[in-house]
Amino acid sequence: MKKLLVALFAASFCLWAGAAPLVVGLADMCSETNAVSVQTTYAAAVAAAGNTPLVLPAETDRAVVARMLASVDALVLCGGEDVEPRRYGAEPSPRLEKVNLRRDAWEYVLLDEAVKRRLPVIGICRGCQLINVYFGGTLWQDLPTERPGPVVHRGKGPHAIQIVPGSRLAGCLGSTNLMVNTIHHQAVKDLAPGFRATAQAADGVVEAIESDALPVVGVQFHPEKLFVKKGRKEFRELFANPLKWTGRGKGVDAATLTTPCAYTNAAGEVLLYRCAAPQRARAPLVLFLHGAGERGNDNTKQLVHAVGPILDFFARKGESVCLLAPQCPEGRKWVEVDWSAPSHVMPAQPSDPLRLALELVDKTIREQDIDPARVYVTGLSMGGFGTWDALCRRPELFAAGMPVCGGGDPQQVARFRTVPVYVVHGGADKVVPTARSRAMVSALWGVDGHVLYTEYPGCGHNSWGPAFSDDALLTRFFSQKR
Repeated sequence: MKKLLVALFAASFCLWAGAAPLVVGLADMCSETNAVSVQTTYAAAVAAAGNTPLVLPAETDRAVVARMLASVDALVLCGGEDVEPRRYGAEPSPRLEKVNLRRDAWEYVLLDEAVKRRLPVIGICRGCQLINVYFGGTLWQDLPTERPGPVVHRGKGPHAIQIVPGSRLAGCLGSTNLMVNTIHHQAVKDLAPGFRATAQAADGVVEAIESDALPVVGVQFHPEKLFVKKGRKEFRELFANPLKWTGRGKGVDAATLTTPCAYTNAAGEVLLYRCAAPQRARAPLVLFLHGAGERGNDNTKQLVHAVGPILDFFARKGESVCLLAPQCPEGRKWVEVDWSAPSHVMPAQPSDPLRLALELVDKTIREQDIDPARVYVTGLSMGGFGTWDALCRRPELFAAGMPVCGGGDPQQVARFRTVPVYVVHGGADKVVPTARSRAMVSALWGVDGHVLYTEYPGCGHNSWGPAFSDDALLTRFFSQKR
């Protein structure tokens, strides 16, 4: 029997839910005592920001590391010893301080696996330096002797940094000029390929870096100390929303990861679609139905929203997936009803585009090695209506559905009451009334349906933004099986 996913909600039949707390992995600092350890300020900063810190013990077995990373939403590489210079092709300087070869090896494996999963990574001080070296950059081994300047980088007092406007760091901190602490004698020398410097001290020393394509960033200063010990609230966001400010998923090119295809049935009807083919056997299948603005015949526009984040989610989990993203022709709808109306009656027959999309799913299951117990449907706006309609017409096909800012016929919910449904809507949606989702949730509650409702207060029509960025929501949705 499927897990009960019914959410208890108040008289309005609405569960007001913000983003779930994140689990932030803190990399073991590999102390000499062989104890698993992380300085308490890192854990305190994550906890004070509303998230859950989890210390990851040093382990170079990749299978173990992969399982650990499957349990976290973001990763922090902490400060500490110097990075072994031979890792960037340099001989040790006489001014080189203590190195930790065990830690270097551990964090390299950790980064390898995190990058494979497109996991957000934040490097602090040594962590920033290790990221730069891992991706092909070099370090100044001792700033006072190799790059002397007016800024004392290992002093007790703070110094100013200039943050590049438009960078992720500037967006996170809300400023381009800040005073930070300075507790380091090494720093980035040659920047790693694919990275850019996003903050500098007055003497030009790099104070922050970020990847152009990956959710990987580094800061040379210690924001955890500024936040926890100094009460600098502007640094809270670094630990509160790492999924957002690291730019997770920004580098996902949905067009590159999918192949343009055309489905033609026996009657000669054609449906354009994009397909992300599974890389392994018994893969789950996801049917994604786009919104009204992505209709056409270019077989590309349907990739604008959600497809990249869905593929990114599975990649970070180390899972293969078959994703089908059909394109509805211009002038047609997944469900031929008025989206702005307070209600509608389900048409007797599905629209031609939705009928063809369901035929495509059936064909894909027959011809590819798909896990029939893990077939999902989701869509936004016009596609949210299509998701509700598909659940009504083919409840036996789907393990779960996630209609985002859509609407359906409340009189039909008994047809799929045993299918888990994750309903999402913005509380301030002016395009598709929020009442459309609330009515469906209320009707499902009335037939003991399996439903979880997430309504984002103050959010307009674009509720798909936070929905497809919420790992906790996606994990629950894609974990369902028939």
